[in-house]
Amino acid sequence: MRTPRLRSSHAGRATARRRAPLRTRRLFGETLEDRRMLAQTTGLFFNNPGTEPGYVLFSPNTATTTYLIGRDGGVVNQWQSAYSPGLLGYLLPDGSIIRDAAPHGQGGNGSINAAGAGGLLERIDWNGTKTWQFAYDSPTYLAHHDFKIMPNGNILLIAWELKSEAQATLAGRDPNLPGPGYLYPDSIVEVQPDYVNGGGTIVWEWHIWDHLVQQFDATKSNWYGPTGVADHPELINLNYVSDPANGGGAPEDWTHANGIDYNADLDQIVLSSREFSEFWIIDHSTTTAQAASHTGGRSGRGGDLLYRWGNPQAYNRGTANDRMLYFQHDPQWIPDGVPGAGDITVFNNGFGRPGTDYTSVEEITTPTPDANGNYPLTAGQAYGPATTTWTYNAPLENFSPIISGAQRLPNGNTLVDFGVNGTFIEVTQDGTQVWKYVNPYTGGGTLGPMDPIPSLNLPPPLLSSLRTNFTFQAIQYPLGYFDVVAPRVTSVQVGSTQWRNAFRNQLTAANLGSADGYEVPGGANQLKTLPWSNLNQIVIQFSEDVSVQAEDLVVQGANVPLYDFSSFSYDAENRTGIWTLAAPIDRDNVTLHLDGASAAGVRDLVGNLLDGEWTSGLTNYPSGNGTKGGNLDFQFRVLPGDFNQDSSVNISDIQQIALSWLQGDPLHDGNGDGLVDISEIQLVAAKWLTALPGSGAGVGGGAGAAAAPLAIEPVVAASVATRSPVTAEATASSTIAGDKGTLSGIAAGHGRSDAAHHRALDALFAGDDLDGSDHGVVAALSAAQLRRGRPASRSVRG
Repeated sequence: MRTPRLRSSHAGRATARRRAPLRTRRLFGETLEDRRMLAQTTGLFFNNPGTEPGYVLFSPNTATTTYLIGRDGGVVNQWQSAYSPGLLGYLLPDGSIIRDAAPHGQGGNGSINAAGAGGLLERIDWNGTKTWQFAYDSPTYLAHHDFKIMPNGNILLIAWELKSEAQATLAGRDPNLPGPGYLYPDSIVEVQPDYVNGGGTIVWEWHIWDHLVQQFDATKSNWYGPTGVADHPELINLNYVSDPANGGGAPEDWTHANGIDYNADLDQIVLSSREFSEFWIIDHSTTTAQAASHTGGRSGRGGDLLYRWGNPQAYNRGTANDRMLYFQHDPQWIPDGVPGAGDITVFNNGFGRPGTDYTSVEEITTPTPDANGNYPLTAGQAYGPATTTWTYNAPLENFSPIISGAQRLPNGNTLVDFGVNGTFIEVTQDGTQVWKYVNPYTGGGTLGPMDPIPSLNLPPPLLSSLRTNFTFQAIQYPLGYFDVVAPRVTSVQVGSTQWRNAFRNQLTAANLGSADGYEVPGGANQLKTLPWSNLNQIVIQFSEDVSVQAEDLVVQGANVPLYDFSSFSYDAENRTGIWTLAAPIDRDNVTLHLDGASAAGVRDLVGNLLDGEWTSGLTNYPSGNGTKGGNLDFQFRVLPGDFNQDSSVNISDIQQIALSWLQGDPLHDGNGDGLVDISEIQLVAAKWLTALPGSGAGVGGGAGAAAAPLAIEPVVAASVATRSPVTAEATASSTIAGDKGTLSGIAAGHGRSDAAHHRALDALFAGDDLDGSDHGVVAALSAAQLRRGRPASRSVRG
């Protein structure tokens, strides 16, 4: 949100204040549809072209349910509470709402009694479960009306605090003013919610009582001379009282704050004081101690008012002719990217205007604050501007003397809630209504589209216009704003920092994974062993962008109780996290445990915890059972050299090497260099007759077979030990199947130039050099071994 700035071009756009004309109906020549429209009382009246798409959230004052509707009038969701609102709720991107409830009723808690009481914040998830609450309710303080959820998740609450008559007198209150003597001045508290353990912590406070000025009692410290009120517009006149005959409320509810907003770019708060017919701006960059003083913070002015607008009479710098606001509600900064960004909109209730009462919505372009957030003010004059940037004058039938609100929309239109009769409209810049909806929900039930809307029959002057469907505020949310779907795991891959690009390309081409790694399949194939010798990466892809840390994943094995990580990275664009292990996995049954249940677990960007639990016993992607908040527990097995994936390394794996000899076959390429060659024989030799932990796999190929002892003939064993040449005769007199020494000797001799080694290799491969023709000999030997089911006794010579 950019800093508010004065736009001189707006001066010509300022709409002159006008009396809304009386509207008459022509009853002749109407169609049947027109007559039906005249009879309609609730629900959607029209949704014309030009309406801003999205949803509207509202909490009817007489009901205990909060509703979210689409622009077609249909209910998208609803949240049930045990209490009536105190007085509204806000939607969070995860589909939950935070709602101010009134457990004692909207009239107060017995110690503090004023209209608009709340006292209890509740968080209710999309499915209607109450997941959190925070009470700000005692004999000496009580939350009420409105609150604001800040970008950091903290909540700014408006609250009354009780000041006794003695305290008021001590502060310089004129005891001759109307009222019982005690007061309910307002304060703001910032709450840091604890959604895990419940409740919250107050981390910042601001109190009107710390910023008073008065001209009644010269003995008090807040006396600044006989013109102190005018000389100090940054302070609040303790003895200013609105006129009860012209809309003023109960004298003890002295300031009656009824709306709050926060500007993160400026780090400032705007607060509406109904009884002063002003909105005020204060500095939030202060500490609590600075907020109680007149210095400190970015502005250097502590908690004093930085700006005020609407009624210069309240600080003795104007007359009744200079008054602009009449018991207003809901000041809001227009957000960045929206027409009028940086300006402030306010619902001007209009009760007590000179002449005829009528309601309007105002847009104000404030003077441009300086680099420290201070607003310019000419000595002896009132804060500008003298005119509004834009004004919408509502029809007299929509006059709403209390509650209500207005919100500028991205298309430049404005959503208006005429609170006393629960009527919501969207109006264009030229005053055309393009959408109209009347709340049908009341504490007595849902009204039909043509049912009369009963009056509450409360005493005049303010409350006589209230209907049973009255609604404090309606709030627009854009399409796509809320996300009720938890993130899920869409694949688990394994990889290696040693794999070559050629091998990675082969994985991708064979649809076995991606450049990041091999995708461990779901279902029955999940536990087939992985044959690579250098697996040192776990790659997890999510269904959406998430907040994930290295410590969210635990990797455990049967042989290695806990695998350490050397690094972690997350690619938000591809929604992929890569955990690199400190050492490769070598012959192990591995379990991944991804945290999706704790407060620090994997979440999407709106706070939904991972949906990690599987929908069935098989790990078919994506993960999850449809309920957010589940850990992901995933298993796979690694046995280097097990190319036929039967949980043991034996002659069958030599056969698999032969089938892919000198080819690019990812499942038979044990080191990931892009080619099946002698290195795979080396790997089989190194792991000969090993099996997965607990598998009991043996030489016959396949899990469950009994392991056979190695039979290494002395001549070959000596060659392996000394790295001396293995002669053709020695090789010919040995056996291949079951003989780790023979395999090791041949592998060790590969690449040497002496004729003896070539003869030894030729004895195995029946050729002068290692090439594609040799795989047939290896296949034949392997097949013979498989038929025998035991170490071969015949000569290697083919």
